[in-house]
Amino acid sequence: MVGVAVALLVYNVPAWAARLEGLRRGCAEGDAAIAALCGLPVQSWIRRLRWSLVAGAVACLVAGAGSLPEGERLGAGLVFAGGLVLSRFGMAPLSQLGLAGAGAAVASFVGWAQ
Repeated sequence: MVGVAVALLVYNVPAWAARLEGLRRGCAEGDAAIAALCGLPVQSWIRRLRWSLVAGAVACLVAGAGSLPEGERLGAGLVFAGGLVLSRFGMAPLSQLGLAGAGAAVASFVGWAQ
């Protein structure tokens, strides 16, 4: 739970900072603030933080995979990679969770998993 809270904070801090800076400049400079705010590299900040979160998730997978039995490491890596690919193509995390649950149910039903 703490990890999720930290990830949300890190993910949203640039947006909060941009909003607060926009409000501050808007109050101080009025309409002239629009041109000044367009020059802020906020998107690059957000992009760098997103890639940092992906790197952190990969590091957590690598650290956690060490505790898995040998046969389950590949499966964990494939599920993780599949989640990254689906996220890249716009599939929401909750939809991914539902898809994974349905896949696990089918695998259990046909006897692939116990």
